[in-house]
Amino acid sequence: MPARAPNHGLESASHSQADADSGADLVSVAAIDPARYAWFHGAAIVALVTMSLAGQTSRLVFGHDRLLGLVRDFDLNNERNVPTWFQSGSLLLGAVLAELVNRVRRGRAPDEPRRWRLLACGLAAMSIDEGVSIHERMTVPIEALRNVPEFHPFSWVLPGAAIVVLLVAYLRPWVQSLPGRTARLITLAGVLYFGGAVGLEAAGGVQALTTGINDWLYVWTYTAEETFEMAGMLVLNFALLEYLSQHGVTVVASAPE
Repeated sequence: MPARAPNHGLESASHSQADADSGADLVSVAAIDPARYAWFHGAAIVALVTMSLAGQTSRLVFGHDRLLGLVRDFDLNNERNVPTWFQSGSLLLGAVLAELVNRVRRGRAPDEPRRWRLLACGLAAMSIDEGVSIHERMTVPIEALRNVPEFHPFSWVLPGAAIVVLLVAYLRPWVQSLPGRTARLITLAGVLYFGGAVGLEAAGGVQALTTGINDWLYVWTYTAEETFEMAGMLVLNFALLEYLSQHGVTVVASAPE
C-alpha cells in the first residue's frame, strides 16, 4: 500500500499521471480517507458479529452446529476463520501505517521514531499471533492451577496482563507527547483492545468455570471481547491514517488495471 507525500520524496499523483500519459501501465489509485475507512471497518465488524450470533443461535436454539461449516467459519470464539483473518489483516495494516509514520517522523524527534517502530513491530507480531494463536501457549504452569485446572486454557491472561502493564508504563510518556486528539485516540484504542483481549478474556474464563461454554452468557462475553478488540483496531488505524494526513501523507490503495 503506497503512500503519497510530495514533501517526503514519495510519488505524487501528478507524477503517476505523467507516467500514464507517457505510455506506462495504467494504475487505479484511490486515496484512503480516514472517515470512510472507519465507516467500512465498522460495517465489517457489525457484519461479523451478526454472522457469529446467527451461528450461535442456530447452535444453541435450533441444535444445528454446522450449517455447511458456516457456524465455525464465522464464530468469533474460533481460530483460523473469517473473523480471525479480518483481525489479523487489521493488525497488519496498523503495522504498515505505524511504520509509515516512523519514516515520516524520522529525524524530527530523537525518540519518537523509535516508539513508532516499536508499535509497528508489536502490531506485526500480534497479526502473526492472531493467525496462529501463539498467545494461548503462554499459560502458567498447571501446578499453579491444580485447584482450578479448567482455567488453564485461559491462564495466558496472567502473563498477558503483566506485559500490558509494562507497555503502558513505557509508552505512556510518549503517547502523552503526541497531539491531543491523536493521543486520546491511541489511548482509547489501547483500552478497547486490551480491555477485550485481557479483561473480558479473564471474565470468559471465569464463566467457563461457573456456567460452562454452552450458554448465552459465555457467548455474549466472548462476543463483547472480540468486538472490543476489533473496535480497538478500528480506532487505532483511524488515528494513524488521520495522523499521516496531518503530516501531508495520503495513503492510497492501488491495483493494475
